Amino acid sequence: GVATLSTALNSNALNVFAGLLLPSLILGSGQRGGIASLVAAWYAASTVVVVVLAYRHAGVRRATGWLVVASYAVFVVVLSLAG
Repeated sequence: GVATLSTALNSNALNVFAGLLLPSLILGSGQRGGIASLVAAWYAASTVVVVVLAYRHAGVRRATGWLVVASYAVFVVVLSLAG
């Protein structure tokens, strides 16, 4: 329920900090490439969609979970083709 969603969002925020912000602080941001912009936009869009669906349905339903998994699979394919 609510605790699971809260834990997932907090974990996700830590992953973004460790995976996107920390390396940027250490290595410098430089120029943003297309792939970096895609990753940031996909992350933001995925977070917004899941939060909206969770709010609308008063929790995360199984269909929402499958949507997240399918979205991630498409994301991996797009990154593989772009890289």
